[in-house]
Amino acid sequence: MRKASIDIGSNSVLLLVADVDGEVVIPLREEQRVTRLGRGIEKTGLLRSESMSDTKKTIVEYLDIAKSKYGIGKGDIVITATEAARVAKNGKSFFNELLNELGVSVSIISGAQEAYYTALGTVSDDALLSNAGEFVIVDIGGASTEFIRVKKTPFEIVSSVSIPLGSVRADEWMNDGVLDKKIESLLVESVISSYKGFETVAVAGTYTSLSAMNLGLVSFDKDSVHNSKITTGELNTLVEKIKNRSVSQLAKDYVHLDKRAEVIVAGGLVALAIAKKLSISKYTVSCRGLRYGTILMNENDFIGP
Repeated sequence: MRKASIDIGSNSVLLLVADVDGEVVIPLREEQRVTRLGRGIEKTGLLRSESMSDTKKTIVEYLDIAKSKYGIGKGDIVITATEAARVAKNGKSFFNELLNELGVSVSIISGAQEAYYTALGTVSDDALLSNAGEFVIVDIGGASTEFIRVKKTPFEIVSSVSIPLGSVRADEWMNDGVLDKKIESLLVESVISSYKGFETVAVAGTYTSLSAMNLGLVSFDKDSVHNSKITTGELNTLVEKIKNRSVSQLAKDYVHLDKRAEVIVAGGLVALAIAKKLSISKYTVSCRGLRYGTILMNENDFIGP
């Protein structure tokens, strides 16, 4: 069956068009647009009008791609929204507007649901850690980070936790000079200790971008990034290399970053802090995640764990 999923994140909006056969996801097309839906939410508690407008335009574009290029109607498109939508005072009104104007329903999912579908999508890749029994997935988003302990076969979520620490929030805290303090207050031992000592899979835009940078890619190449490895030493070297560069210089040096250049340093600092807190020596980077999990769900099943 041909389906599509749209992941409305706090930093970017992602599209996946795929053929789905049981639990097998065969991607046909993927798109990403940075709309910064979570920008400023820490201070105002509101989604910005500019970000909502950019998000709406992106969804219109994605609906057109799904319909005109792949014959996929709105009934076969799953749309989810995460942390920014969860906490924004005007989140529900914005998604009601999308329903009224575009005829699409957006599911604002909980942190536990986000972890579940992220893990489900990540393990849909049979080649991922083929010999691993239990491992940990770390997903740095724009406004939150999910830690997920997973058993691959049979699939099971052992535990998960969602922390309000992401690249967009971190960038704002960095500009305010409080990032280190915020990281220490959020990545506490009592919360993350049960995620130490396992092989680790890193998903979402911060990690895939850092991997592409570490690999020296001129343009983003999914085949090179997916299932690539990055050591904590390499991550530290990369963060030290870029942390004092301007956004314009980063965008010039790493063209594939595009608008993500604005938050990649903050995201890198969060990734490095997590690696040190969890005593991780090496990550496996996956280009799969939430949108791969939600595309597997039927509408009536979309209730989460």
